[in-house]
Amino acid sequence: MEQQDAEVTVYIPENESPAAHRAGSDVADSAKYLRFEKTPDPGQAERTQEEPSWMDRMKEHLNAKIWRCKVWMVIPVVLLLIVAVIFISLALCTWMHKDEDENYDKSLFIVPQNFNGSFQITSNHSSGNQVLGYFEDKLNTVYKSSPALGRYFIRAEALLSSEGSATVLYQLMFKLPEENLEELRNFTVSLEVVKNVFRQFLSDQESGDMSVTTTSLKMSLMLR
Repeated sequence: MEQQDAEVTVYIPENESPAAHRAGSDVADSAKYLRFEKTPDPGQAERTQEEPSWMDRMKEHLNAKIWRCKVWMVIPVVLLLIVAVIFISLALCTWMHKDEDENYDKSLFIVPQNFNGSFQITSNHSSGNQVLGYFEDKLNTVYKSSPALGRYFIRAEALLSSEGSATVLYQLMFKLPEENLEELRNFTVSLEVVKNVFRQFLSDQESGDMSVTTTSLKMSLMLR
């Protein structure tokens, strides 16, 4: 706001005396008027200036220095540190977390659980040893990679049936721990679960000379 100078006008009467007052003389005719200009107060002028806008205050705060760095430079660094701490914490939690199901002692698996059965292949233009080797590798791969049965699986064996080269006999061997033995036998490594894993393998197979006829699959639990 524009500050205007204030003016003060005073008058000083000449030869004023008690007699003049009593005579009722006109004071204004004998008065000499003096005019003074009042110098503005610098402090008052500053107080009457406009308040700074919020943008000006924000710039002032952002340009303030913290440890010889401006505030707007510190804020991104702080955000990056927070993000880094979050990612490091997640990585440590993942690394320190241990799945109890993945920690087991294989030497405690001493109780056998075996299955046997047979299946037929669609055609056979290979030798008997090639057929047996192929299906033994396949069965070992299928059951070792099974999330539910892999830890209990020992090995698979295959041999040709005397009925003909198109029929393959097989045996699947598992070992279970004594702890929770009945639950494992009846559910985890039961005949139904083991056979379903085999069926899944058959449904995923590609057609060819070594393909298995799905309906020919037979499996049973071997009694000790």
